[in-house]
Amino acid sequence: MKSLIGHKKLQDDLQQLFKSGNMPHALLLSGRKGVGKSLLAKHFACRVICGADESSMFEAEGLSFNQNHHLYPQIEAGACPDLLEVNIADDKKAITVGQIRQMLTKLSLSSDGKRVVIVNDADTMNNAAANALLKTLEEPGQGVHIVLVVHNVSRVLPTIISRCRHFKVGPLTDEEVDQALQNELPSLSAVQRDELVEIAKGSVGDAMRLMENGAEVLGMLDGFFKNPSQLEAINLAEKLQGKKLAPLGVELLLSHISIRAKNNPNDAVKWATLYQKIDKKRADMEIFNLSPQLVLETSLMDVIS
Repeated sequence: MKSLIGHKKLQDDLQQLFKSGNMPHALLLSGRKGVGKSLLAKHFACRVICGADESSMFEAEGLSFNQNHHLYPQIEAGACPDLLEVNIADDKKAITVGQIRQMLTKLSLSSDGKRVVIVNDADTMNNAAANALLKTLEEPGQGVHIVLVVHNVSRVLPTIISRCRHFKVGPLTDEEVDQALQNELPSLSAVQRDELVEIAKGSVGDAMRLMENGAEVLGMLDGFFKNPSQLEAINLAEKLQGKKLAPLGVELLLSHISIRAKNNPNDAVKWATLYQKIDKKRADMEIFNLSPQLVLETSLMDVIS
C-alpha cells in the first residue's frame, strides 16, 4: 500500500482516539481532490482491522498498523471481506442507492470482528442513497466503522454530517507533494517536480493528472494566447470538456496567468486582477458544481476583454 504522506496532526488525532477507546463509529473526511483523503481512509481501515504496529520498542506515530496481520495481504489485493469500499461505477456519475443497499446487504451477512466501510465521493449521493445509509450511520453494529470521503461537504445532507465525526483534510505542503512525486514518479527531474508542485498547490492528485494530460492542455492554452478570440475560447473549452479536461484547463489557465504576472511587472496589477476574477469562478465551480466548460469558456473570454 502507498505510504501516507502528510496530515501528521490529523493522523496523531486519530491515533489518540484509538488509544483512548473513543473512536467514533462514523467519520467524514472532507477536503479538495487529490490531497490523500481516500488513502487516509484506507490506512485508517488497516489500523482498525490489523491493529496497531507493535514491531518497534518505540511508540508508533500516526496511523501505522500491523502489516504482519493475516488480513493485510487481502486488503492490499482488494479482497478483504472486512473492508467494503463503495466507488462511483465507471458508467455512472454518482454513488447510487443500489450501491448503498448492496453494501448494507454485504455488511449484514457478517457480524464478527472489526469491519470498515469506505464510501468514496459520498457527496455525490442523492437523497435516496443518503437516506438508505442514514440508519446504519445511527446504528452501524458492533465493531463497524464507516468512513465517508467527500470533496464538497456543502453537498452532504446535514443529517449525514450530524451523525459523523468531521475531519477536514487540508492540502499538503510543497515539500510533501515533492516527496510524493519522488515516490510515484522517480524519473522526474527536480525542475519538472518544481513545476508540478507550483501548479498542484497541495494536491498530489492534481500533479498526477497534470503529468497525464498537462502537456496537451498547456499546448492548447499557448495557442489560445497567441491568437485569442471569442471563437477560439468557445472551441478550446468545448475540446477540453470533450476530453474531460476542462477543470484542469481552468487550473492551468490560472497558473499561466500567475506566471505572466510574475514575468511582466509593468502589467502585474492587470494579471493579478484577472487571476482573482478567474480564481473566484474556479472556487464557485467546485462549491456549486458549475459546468467546467462554461467556467473555462467565460474565463478565456475574460482574458480577451
